[in-house]
Amino acid sequence: MGADARDALLVIGLQSDDEQVSRIVAILRQLEIPAQVMAPRVAAADAGSFAVRVPAERVVAAVLALEHHGFTRVRAYDGDSPG
Repeated sequence: MGADARDALLVIGLQSDDEQVSRIVAILRQLEIPAQVMAPRVAAADAGSFAVRVPAERVVAAVLALEHHGFTRVRAYDGDSPG
């Protein structure tokens, strides 16, 4: 998935370890939502979080799916970086 002006970033708070990153990607893949894990520096301002790029038109579905699976700290941002 290439960077696109219509992409959005989801910043997701992790509860414990890197295994959760693969779980999050698997949840999004089940819904056929392309997700690109971003470099850790993208979410560096929010320790214990990481970011994934998703198509903007799938943000609502992605956030709802992640919250349904117990990820309660999910924030969405337009463009390339939070803030």
